[in-house]
Parts: sequence; structure tokens; C-alpha cells
Amino acid sequence: MRWQAGESGNPRGRPPKGTTLTELLREAAESMTHGGITRKQAVVNKLWEMAEGGDLAAARLVLEYVDGKPVERVEGTLTVARLAPFTAGEAAQAMAELAAWEELEDGKRRRIAG
Repeated sequence: MRWQAGESGNPRGRPPKGTTLTELLREAAESMTHGGITRKQAVVNKLWEMAEGGDLAAARLVLEYVDGKPVERVEGTLTVARLAPFTAGEAAQAMAELAAWEELEDGKRRRIAG
């Protein structure tokens, strides 16, 4: 259904700040605990404690945030069908396709590559 000229598609407007879950969690994360630190810092301290205590999920989360997720190397060859230079749009498309290919799990890449 289309709106008539001058009629808003969002008559109540944007919701006021502080009403989304993300905004509420951010506000709560910055509030102080009884120990004099922010809740965010308390969560970090607990996560670190759990990782040191042998919780593998906590350790993985800490390492992924500190060092980043491990990168999977993909071996292979790339065949270019033409020798003429790419336009900027063609180069961007090729990079996007390569990035999507690299995100696939190894088994899916093998099935697609045939």
C-alpha cells in the first residue's frame, strides 16, 4: 500500500533514545557496580577469570577479541579470462566474489568447484 502525498509512513516517528535493548545495555554497562568499577569492566574481569580457570568458550572469546579470529588460508589458482585491465566496478565485483568464496567452508568450496 502506498501512502498519500503528505502522509507519513512512520506516523509515530523514531522511538526516543534509550528504548532499544542495545541502548539500554550500553547505559547499564557504563553504570558503576558496588566495587567502584563499571559493569562492563566487571564482565571483562569475570570473563578473564573464567578463561584462566579453564573455560574453553571464555578463552576462545578472549583470544578472538584480543588477537582476532584465525584466518584460514586457501590454496588455489585464479584464472583470468582476459588480458585487458579491469574497470573499477569489475575489480570491486571480483574482490567481492573472492571474499564470498573465502567465507565458504572447505567442503562447500569443493562441491562448488566440482
